[in-house]
Formats: sequence, C-alpha cells, structure tokens
Amino acid sequence: MPVRRIMMRAFGCPEQLTFETVDHAPPVGPEQLLVDVEACGINYLDIYQRSGTYKVPLPYIPGFEGVGRIRQVGEAAGVFKAGQRIGWINVPGSYASQIVIPAAQAIPVPDQFTTAQALMFQSLTAQFLVSEYRDIRLKDRVLVHSAAGGVGLLLVQWCKHLGAWVVGTTSSDAKAATARAAGADAVINYGRNYEFLEELKSLTGGQGVDLAFDGVGAAT
Repeated sequence: MPVRRIMMRAFGCPEQLTFETVDHAPPVGPEQLLVDVEACGINYLDIYQRSGTYKVPLPYIPGFEGVGRIRQVGEAAGVFKAGQRIGWINVPGSYASQIVIPAAQAIPVPDQFTTAQALMFQSLTAQFLVSEYRDIRLKDRVLVHSAAGGVGLLLVQWCKHLGAWVVGTTSSDAKAATARAAGADAVINYGRNYEFLEELKSLTGGQGVDLAFDGVGAAT
C-alpha cells in the first residue's frame, strides 16, 4: 500500500518540506505496530527542527505525535490488536499516512475522543509540569507565562482546578482575553512591556508567586 509522507531534505523555510509517496510502509518488527495515521500534531519542536534550530539527521520526516488505528501488530507487541485506536508521542516520522511505532509507546485512545483530545503532547507536557516540582495547594499563587498557548491554557485550567490563584502573561490583548476565558484570575500583557515584574508585585501585594511556569524563555 503506498505511503504518503512529508519529507525534509534541507533546513530552512516551510518550502523545504516536500510531499512524497513511497510504495510501502517499513517492515514491522516483533515489538512494533504499523498504524494508519488519523492525524499528527504540529508543534513548535517541528518548526525548530525544520528551521535547523534543533539539528536532526537529513533526510527527515517531521512530526513526533499522532493518533490512528493499528493496521498490523508485531508478534511480540502485547495486548494490542488490529483496528484498535491509539495515540503516541516522541515517535519521529509522524507526518505520514502510515508509521511504525514501538508498542511500548502506544497509548489506547477511546473512540469517543475527538482528534484534538487524542493528541497528547501538550496535555502530557502540562501534566508533567503540574506534578513534577511540588504539589499545588489551595490558594497557591501561580504564574503561567504564555498563558494563551496550548500548554499554557491547560496549565491555567489545571491549576485553577487544584484551587490556585492564577496570573497569566500573554503577548497581546486578544490572547489575554483567551487566558481569562480559561479561568485566569489576572493577566499581564508583556507584549507591551517585558518588565512585567512590577505589575506582578502589585497584583500580589508585593509577595510574588509560589510557583511559576515559563515556556517563553528569553522574552520573560
């Protein structure tokens, strides 16, 4: 069965990505699954790899998360079966109509989940951030940078669910409205001024916050 895929043979702009068709999918090893890809996620990591900010060996098929249905099961791939819907992250080559993935990285996905719900990179990133550093306690003050982004919106909602007071930063008024709609108690637009610290001190009575999540980096 022909496999359609996006190939990157040089670093640079999106025009470096080319559409290709090959005659068949790679062979399936004993602990692997061949999957018909329903959808793949497009993330900033893909852009960094395509531009050359993060070096990858070329030629390269971008994409590292997706959702789809199993077409073929390796003989030692455990409990999985053909036709089952699964999701995955950290599997390079997901910009393709079919992909071979390690069974150990396959996550069963209920059919009632939408495609957006089944793509897990952002939600697992948020889960890692919320659980890795310390427990979020009732009335904690939490700062979420880039609060209108994919991970940021999840962090705002998750921290509010756990009882925290949440202040977000965004780069525009429109994004600030999005963060407020997700539950942020206050929003600082650092697009006007990167020196947001004085406003943060004012919002917290000079106390600052108990925990800060920063996915922006140099800008903040």
